[in-house]
Amino acid sequence: MRNLMVALLFSGVVVAPTRPADLGTIIAGAAFAALLTILYHAADLLIANRQRMQGLY
Repeated sequence: MRNLMVALLFSGVVVAPTRPADLGTIIAGAAFAALLTILYHAADLLIANRQRMQGLY
């Protein structure tokens, strides 16, 4: 949950200075935040899986 909030804040910082906040900007920011969150969790799962596999050897 904390990572989602950080991604939302980050997307707001990236998108906000370029144009005024209309509905399209908010949707684009939310989609970007969702993408960042998915990528973060995917990387986290890959790292955890690799560590577990190394522990088995």
